[in-house]
Amino acid sequence: MIDIRKAEITDIEHFQRIHELAVRELAKNYYEPEQIDVWAKGSSPEKLAAAIEAGKAFIAEYDGKPAGYAMIDLASGWVLAVYVAPEYAGRGVGTALCSYVEKLAVGHGLKSLYLDASLNAFHFYTGIGYVEVERKAFQIAKDIKMDSVNMKKSIG
Repeated sequence: MIDIRKAEITDIEHFQRIHELAVRELAKNYYEPEQIDVWAKGSSPEKLAAAIEAGKAFIAEYDGKPAGYAMIDLASGWVLAVYVAPEYAGRGVGTALCSYVEKLAVGHGLKSLYLDASLNAFHFYTGIGYVEVERKAFQIAKDIKMDSVNMKKSIG
């Protein structure tokens, strides 16, 4: 069973573990090792704490165990993150997280959501109704760029 709740400061370690494992396992066939190494570091505990305190972060538990997380900025409609631990991939955790943040967004009067999808997540997002807006590369380190796909979904 998947349960989603508002994240707490004590969840920061779960966020960091899920993020690193998801990037290293689920994206390894789409990006170069240097890109993976930079991306896998994720956000600092301070940035995660700020997102949690601002009410932007949610955690999914699968049978009581941390399985994934999502972050959304309800002021702008940007889905900031959706990550699922590899051992829970394909079990509906990502879909449940996306449905959860969509319901929140609709409740805040939003009509569309936006996100930057990694190449490995592109097909997942198209499968749940997001459409490609543009492909782009952004700087993740001094000499390292990462390809992504800007996507949009109408929700209202």
